[in-house]
Amino acid sequence: MEHPGTYCDVARDHHKEDYDPNNTVLTMVRLVNLACHKLGIGLQHDPSLVLAATAEAQTLETSELLLAELEIMLEDAIALAR
Repeated sequence: MEHPGTYCDVARDHHKEDYDPNNTVLTMVRLVNLACHKLGIGLQHDPSLVLAATAEAQTLETSELLLAELEIMLEDAIALAR
């Protein structure tokens, strides 16, 4: 179980340019947020974003397969919401 302060940090810092890469929960949220930007979910859309090249994906040692699965999961969730 994460310390409640962790979630406060995530809410406060997930959009900051500088962040603590040792905060795994924050880094995961930042990565998912970037995936949303890539897919145009939310206020930003950057289809040229290469998730595997992000600091967050590299910090988490995330495979390209897992990143592709994340994108599919997000696309499926949006399709269900419509």
